[in-house]
Amino acid sequence: MKRREFIKLLGGTTTFTLAYGYGLFPLPGGCGKAEALKIGEENISLRPPEEKWIPSVCRQCQGGCGILVRTVGGRAVKIDGNPLHPINRGKLCARGQSGLQLLYDPDRIQGPLARKGERGEDRWKAISWEDALSTLEEKLKTLRSKKQPESLVMLSGSRQGLAGTATSRFMEAYGSPNLITFQPDRSRGLIPAIELMQGSQAGITYDIEDANYILSFNSGLLEDHWSPVQLSRAYGKFRRGRKEFRGKLVQVETRLSVTGAKSDQWVPVNPGTEGVLAMGIASVLIIEKRYDEQFLREKTFGFEDWTDSQGTLHPGFKTLVIQEYPLEQVEKTTGVSRDTIIRIAREFANLGPALAIGNDSSWVGNPGIYNRMAIHALNALVGNFQKDGGIRSNARPPDLSFGPYTRDAVAKQGLSKQLIDGTGRGRYSLAGDIPENIPDRVLEHHPYPLEVLLLHHADALYYSTEPKRLQAALKQIPFIASFSSYMDDTTRYADLILPDSVYLEKWDLDTTYTLKGNPVVSLSRPVLPPVYDTRDTVEVLAEVSNKLGGSLTRAFPAPRSEEIIQTSVKKLHRSGHGEPFGAPLEELWTKLLEQSGWKIRNKETFDTFWSTLQERGGWWDPVYYPYEWRRVFSTPSGRFEFFSLTVKQYLEGLRSMEKDLALEAMPQTANMKHADAGTLPHGDAGKTEGNKSLYNFEIHPYVIPILSSLHHTNQPWLQDITGFHIYQSWHTWVEINPEAAHELGIESGEWVTVESPRGKIRARARLYEGVMPHVVNLPVGLGHETGGRWTAGIGENVLRLLHTQREPVTGKIRFVRSRARLIREQA
Repeated sequence: MKRREFIKLLGGTTTFTLAYGYGLFPLPGGCGKAEALKIGEENISLRPPEEKWIPSVCRQCQGGCGILVRTVGGRAVKIDGNPLHPINRGKLCARGQSGLQLLYDPDRIQGPLARKGERGEDRWKAISWEDALSTLEEKLKTLRSKKQPESLVMLSGSRQGLAGTATSRFMEAYGSPNLITFQPDRSRGLIPAIELMQGSQAGITYDIEDANYILSFNSGLLEDHWSPVQLSRAYGKFRRGRKEFRGKLVQVETRLSVTGAKSDQWVPVNPGTEGVLAMGIASVLIIEKRYDEQFLREKTFGFEDWTDSQGTLHPGFKTLVIQEYPLEQVEKTTGVSRDTIIRIAREFANLGPALAIGNDSSWVGNPGIYNRMAIHALNALVGNFQKDGGIRSNARPPDLSFGPYTRDAVAKQGLSKQLIDGTGRGRYSLAGDIPENIPDRVLEHHPYPLEVLLLHHADALYYSTEPKRLQAALKQIPFIASFSSYMDDTTRYADLILPDSVYLEKWDLDTTYTLKGNPVVSLSRPVLPPVYDTRDTVEVLAEVSNKLGGSLTRAFPAPRSEEIIQTSVKKLHRSGHGEPFGAPLEELWTKLLEQSGWKIRNKETFDTFWSTLQERGGWWDPVYYPYEWRRVFSTPSGRFEFFSLTVKQYLEGLRSMEKDLALEAMPQTANMKHADAGTLPHGDAGKTEGNKSLYNFEIHPYVIPILSSLHHTNQPWLQDITGFHIYQSWHTWVEINPEAAHELGIESGEWVTVESPRGKIRARARLYEGVMPHVVNLPVGLGHETGGRWTAGIGENVLRLLHTQREPVTGKIRFVRSRARLIREQA
């Protein structure tokens, strides 16, 4: 066909279509336009379906970005950032865009299920919500009638949002102390090591955008931050927001990560020795007197030698660093040259405000509590607290609690019992939750039997340090119910599943923080009714509570999530502080009024306030008061503690432990005698083959950035970009130094077996220059046994290779340095 003929044909077709649509030509059967508009008793409109943009909150990670969801004809078709939300200001990452795949996931649990086979067989039958709720109510009522409420345990993925408040209230009213959080809420900045140095109220954040120098120790700053979009915005300002100065980033890490690639300098360091390097930098600052003397004198404790009330002399941090960390030994241990250590220390002191940031992940990649304390001590040496570009203590959050109620006698009795994971007393008195202790406690029936286990978005089996023992424990628990929206490795051991609606289908209210420390309350409302036969877990718990009787009938202020949220929001309205989200000019006006002592909403009605919150997506307080030092340092001394008095008191309470308290109360486990042997499990280095170590590589695990913090990974858009830096996806890979691979005869793309003393996996070899010669990098986030067609059986679970170790202070179990060997598969 010639071009001229094609244009004529196209024009004729268009003209006919328009004429046909306006009724100029009759429809088949003699129907014109008027007849077509009425078929039976229904009028059919030719107008396009209704389009809406509904504010909500992304729940693909803990960042809490505001979103606008476009719906057309009652179907969600697009997600964009909310330009008024102070966390992301209209920006959104790939995980946020992928929320539609979460919503319409065909492999979601589509209604209540009851087990009909053996546990773990994945055989289910569909049941009604009435039957599911009756079964749960019967089990809980029986347990409470026997006055054994403490035998109910709930394992929760996190305590964020309305669900976090609701699960806490339900367990408290029921009478069980055993609400155990599997993954901590990183958005609040409550980091165990920093709590020991700044106090239990010290939720911190880093003012990235106004810093001049950032020294990042394996932090995953640009790929595994709890609020990636907010961090990216701040990082852009840190780099290019000031015409007169460009911020400098130095990344200390074993692997050339995204953060390392974006940094001004990548400093390769031997795995697990980041704390040793921090102490080496501290020794340069101290010896050359490049520290803030006034801050150390007025705001810190334990820097100089000190004498306690018993007359005992304790060496201070200054003495410890000079004596234990000579640069020659630091260089040998870390692999970082002496000249590099000196240069970094001088830059850190001279280019301030400077930040030292460590890895705050709760499990993989975390170097340990003492190493993390060593890194944080650098910030105190230069006095960079409560300043622009420094460490900021989060402002006090607004009160969004459900309000008071009276516990009954059964609840009081149960809450007085010891926690089933052993925390809160004795050896674990400084620990938060230790879910890793549960398998042994269940199998030993100590301190009491676990009768009912509730799972709330907690895939404990996937992340377990002892998966076989956890499997055995799960099979012994009489009754397990899960509120998961998706089938995961742990939920398939449940007896009953009451699927939760996803975040786009329900109301929610959550508090998070800006990187300046300002509190942000985000309001999420459903953008459409549930796609499947699911229910909001908050409303399920409220209904169950009402039917159980006793103090539980008064535990929830209302039966529906929207009504519960309104009772909390009324407290915000009465406070008169802060404002609904708005443009930057509104923020300036609010700051001016609040700092002048005015209340913003003296005459505004609650109905107006509530309507504005729904329209804009939430509330925040842009006013920040930096010098509330008692909030910043809530330690026993009221100061930043190089020597932790909390740890000292803890050790004094353990009479059986005969250790030097001065060394245990400071970040000393990062010293030389522990750096090589203490953090490397016994047995790894001892297995040899001739004169050559059998396991001749150290494993460096890292979280796949795009899958970080996800409750569910059955999202093909995200699976397709897991290993974007090496063009690998849909299976586990192992990153190998090219020279090391050449010695073993391994080519890029070949299949290899990665074997450690604990197990082995199959992975695709990828040669990568950003790997140290004696290290292999392995991605964490793949290898789920179930969950859907785009996650089940995709890749391997790298955690099965790693050794574990119990923290000496908190008692938590973490993955530690482990060794492996590579075996090339024969073609």
